[in-house]
Amino acid sequence: MVNDGKLTDTDMLIGMDIIALCDFAITDSGAVTKFSFQIPSTLDIDFEKIQ
Repeated sequence: MVNDGKLTDTDMLIGMDIIALCDFAITDSGAVTKFSFQIPSTLDIDFEKIQ
């Protein structure tokens, strides 16, 4: 499947063929988006809601 859209202010596009080989996480807090990327994949990333 392919999704077509207009990308603005984008510095890179990472395909699923690359994401499938690594640990990849995206977070967004306070209007700041960050991602972490590690290749090769070495651990499970699990986000838990802290109350």
